[in-house]
Amino acid sequence: MIHTYPLESRVLAVDRALDLLEILRRSSRGLTLSEISRRLATPVSTTHDLISTLVARGYLQRNVGSHQYSVGVRALDFSIKDNFELQLRQGCSSYIQPLAEEVALPVTVGTRTGAEGMFVARAIPPGDSVNQACIGRHFPLHCTAQGKVLTAWLSDEELERLFADYIFFQFTPRTIGCFDHLKTHLAEVRKRGFAVNEEEEAIGARSIGAPVFNHIGTVAASVSMGDISQTPLERILRFADNLLGTTKEISRQISAGLGSHEIESRRSLDGWRGPGSLRSVT
Repeated sequence: MIHTYPLESRVLAVDRALDLLEILRRSSRGLTLSEISRRLATPVSTTHDLISTLVARGYLQRNVGSHQYSVGVRALDFSIKDNFELQLRQGCSSYIQPLAEEVALPVTVGTRTGAEGMFVARAIPPGDSVNQACIGRHFPLHCTAQGKVLTAWLSDEELERLFADYIFFQFTPRTIGCFDHLKTHLAEVRKRGFAVNEEEEAIGARSIGAPVFNHIGTVAASVSMGDISQTPLERILRFADNLLGTTKEISRQISAGLGSHEIESRRSLDGWRGPGSLRSVT
């Protein structure tokens, strides 16, 4: 039974914190301090203290390359047990670890939350230091292999809506700097079946990413392999077949494991335009 409490018995700061989380949960791009202050109808100084507290506890995070804030990974702790990210992590774990060992490269799995990606799983090859810190971290869509994969199968209308207010932060000289260039690049990703990141997010960082499709063909997640240790792109590309084989297996697993209500909840994020031709580099 759910109990209701009179307004005078509620704690104002808690009310504001929950209002803030609910506001950001409904925002696809995140909000700035001033925008949050206006929507909460609270002074900027009060809002700043509230945001700082929630960021420190991991319930909010500042978006990459912007002054906007979005819901942090700690907020996922309160999700229902069968949420998509949990199912995806569990479904991928038995596939990405063998792949990491086979190619001797770290392998990560990501999903899209609004105008950012988020890492939900990671596997490392034997001998690498154990580091799961990336799980829950957000990443940009325009300059990462996973981000490109998560958006490449969206329709033109969906892409325009997604990137309408997007900031194309220039991380390196190779970073794609505008929507028109990205749109052309994503067409190449669809044709090839996987995406490449060659020092677009960080100097020395190279990776390739491939899509995971659900049973209706929507891109539900992306899997990438690569690192920041100056590994030549040619070496990573040699394992494109391995990556594509793994994502096909995960796609089968996800398609069989997700119910219709989970699929419907993803439709607004991942538009379906067909898996395209999954061709490897020769």
